[in-house]
Amino acid sequence: MDHLVKILSKSLDLPESSISVETSIYSTPEWDSISHMSLIFEIESAFSLHLTGDEIALMQSYPEISSLLAKKNVDIKLLDI
Repeated sequence: MDHLVKILSKSLDLPESSISVETSIYSTPEWDSISHMSLIFEIESAFSLHLTGDEIALMQSYPEISSLLAKKNVDIKLLDI
């Protein structure tokens, strides 16, 4: 399991098993503005990042977040959060 799944699970208050490439702001009712800000905080904390407003606005699905993190050379496969 990767860090991003764990972070999404925690921020959206969903089981890790329910997080997939299908998870998005449009398909997940739990992904509201409050949980989105929690998600941003968790990502910035876990990976020691600062995300811009434009980056935050683009982070609307698991694949989009994963892609953004890859562009920032973040390894989401780390062992511990």
